[in-house]
Amino acid sequence: MTGARGREGALLRVEVAGCVATLTLDNPQKRNALSAALLERLVGALGEIEAKGARVAILRASPGAKVWSAGHDIDELRAGVDMLDEDDPLPRALRALRASPLVVIAQVQGSVWGAGLELALASDLIVADETASVAMTPANLGLPYHAQGLAQFLARLPVNRVKELFFTAQPIDAATALGWGLVNRLVPAGEIDAHVGALARLVAAKAPLALALVKESLRVLVESRPLAPQDAARLAQMRRRALEGADFAEGLAAFREKRSPRFRGG
Repeated sequence: MTGARGREGALLRVEVAGCVATLTLDNPQKRNALSAALLERLVGALGEIEAKGARVAILRASPGAKVWSAGHDIDELRAGVDMLDEDDPLPRALRALRASPLVVIAQVQGSVWGAGLELALASDLIVADETASVAMTPANLGLPYHAQGLAQFLARLPVNRVKELFFTAQPIDAATALGWGLVNRLVPAGEIDAHVGALARLVAAKAPLALALVKESLRVLVESRPLAPQDAARLAQMRRRALEGADFAEGLAAFREKRSPRFRGG
């Protein structure tokens, strides 16, 4: 199997070997930014590899890539437009990863920013090497983050760690990410391919229906604390104000103009 090709390149390369599939983010010109086309290809690929008998999927960047994913494709963001509605490409891809019966292992090498980190965290296991670093950067753009996404971080981290990630928007290195519990394993770069391959084969040899039940049960348990209606309405109003405010427009303009943003709280 090969990835869909277009003017952006392969976007996603797909290989299946026995019960293990490898999904390779392959858009180096845009540092594997999560465009709608890439995310839609990822969702489709999950169904394709399951139909071909895969039980485990490795999600990785191309060998040697310095950026695992730069997060949202900034060219697709627009001030006043919510890219995190449940029917948009990123939320659909995150749901597909979490709901898939496949065990998904994110092999993280290089830096991971913003929505790229959310994509990695939607995987079941994360194995990183010493080149990895992660950062949650919405505050750099004035992009209002959503409560459902924060809930996924709270399932992995204490609230003070989540605040540090989001308030500072600064990268943390691989060793720190391991200490915080963001990644499962940290291995040398020269050994990560063999390590992840062995882990994938180990998991693929287990009973798939039993693993699928554990994965789905954990997903339901993590997501079983709905917001009270009045809280959901209040948070939605705050997000809408930020999306339509001047700061978000300024953050996008500053990024595109390669300058520091001047946020004024509006």
